[in-house]
Amino acid sequence: MRPAEAAPARTRAIAATNSVVTGWGAGEAASVSIVRPGDVEELRATVESASRGQTLPRGMGRSYGDAAQISGGLVIETTRLKRIEFDRGRGTVTAQAGVTIGELLREAVPADWIVPVVPGTRHVTVGGAVAGDIHGKNHGTAGTFGTHVEAISLLRADGELVELRPGTPDGHFAATVGGMGLTGIVVDARIKLSSVRGAMLSVDTGRVSSLDDALAALVAPGGPHRVAWLDLLCAHPGRGIVTRAQHVDTPGEGKAVIHSRGTVPRAWPGGALRPGVVRSFNALKFASARRGSLSPGGAGVSDALLVGERRRSDSRSCGSWLPSACGHSAATPAGSRTRRAGFTLPQSRSVCSTPTTSLRIGTRSSGRSPKPTASTWS
Repeated sequence: MRPAEAAPARTRAIAATNSVVTGWGAGEAASVSIVRPGDVEELRATVESASRGQTLPRGMGRSYGDAAQISGGLVIETTRLKRIEFDRGRGTVTAQAGVTIGELLREAVPADWIVPVVPGTRHVTVGGAVAGDIHGKNHGTAGTFGTHVEAISLLRADGELVELRPGTPDGHFAATVGGMGLTGIVVDARIKLSSVRGAMLSVDTGRVSSLDDALAALVAPGGPHRVAWLDLLCAHPGRGIVTRAQHVDTPGEGKAVIHSRGTVPRAWPGGALRPGVVRSFNALKFASARRGSLSPGGAGVSDALLVGERRRSDSRSCGSWLPSACGHSAATPAGSRTRRAGFTLPQSRSVCSTPTTSLRIGTRSSGRSPKPTASTWS
């Protein structure tokens, strides 16, 4: 049975509570009434009893803007809709709207599948990913999230539950993907996964001195995951760090579990982000990036990320949002074995010791010398 299917019996709408919500950008807050349906029938009853034009769906609230805010209105939060059906044979997963990308990765990666488009945070729901048609760092090759959606169950304002598929003449699927909830509430989606062998990514990371150099590095040969960080507050704005990554075959490396060692506060004191503070942080970040040259296809790269788990403020490993990593490495003594990130690292691997918000990270050596391209990094 698909996750969206439910018994025909009607359920009374659940009571709303008063709350104040913001987007992830922590802009102006909105006072709303909020409900959290626990199943499809509660969701249907809530929609049918809601006032027209005064209702919005909401996931984890990770949109930077005010997409899920409506002052004085009703917000339907879908985070309790958590059912998942994983078809390992076909490589598809049908997940309800409240399932997060992180929860999908935990199910898929150990079975050698991965969500084709992973955004900058795993705390994004399937409903939000469809409604916002999110992108990842492999946007140039994989496209947006909606490209990999095979079907959507949509609850319309009149309480009817319909299934949408791409390519239909009515255009409802296309209007829903990226439609920000204006066609109805996404109840579930069937997503086509990508095949991988393990959870590791080989990573190229290096410094560039200008915007032109950054753009050249982003289009040079390398992995499909690409991201650039630029320093716009230095004496010569445009310098930065470019990171490229691609999956490598590491069967069995995706099962380590890491527990958070701390949290990063959502709100910071107003004076913490003064230009001088940010300028100093940028200078430190740029100076700490590895110097080197790019290698086509990741050849000779010594760093690799584990995907599927993010932790906060762990001083024993570093990285950034998928797929970028800081690119640091600290040599492990020959013949030794070091315990890091929930698994044992042999002598050919190393870890970074820079504290930052991070994904799980380990490193592996290809055993080959890097082959520099025409673009040499400083």
